[in-house]
Amino acid sequence: MGLVRLLLLIVVAVLAYRMLRGWLSKRSPPPKGLIAGGHMVACNHCGLFVPETEAVKCGNRFYCTEEHRRLHDQGAANN
Repeated sequence: MGLVRLLLLIVVAVLAYRMLRGWLSKRSPPPKGLIAGGHMVACNHCGLFVPETEAVKCGNRFYCTEEHRRLHDQGAANN
């Protein structure tokens, strides 16, 4: 009877260890550094951050879409 309890205790301990290890690995923070798209820039119209390689560049300003570049230019022309 003592051997059965010992084996049951070992099985419970192993399962608890595996569950705890899995839970801790899911909580780890993502690695810091650049994303696959490269350096992030903010849209000059709405502030959304997009990869520089995907941004629409106009002079020294960046936009998330061509429409936001056009809207920002229209707003500047109206002022």
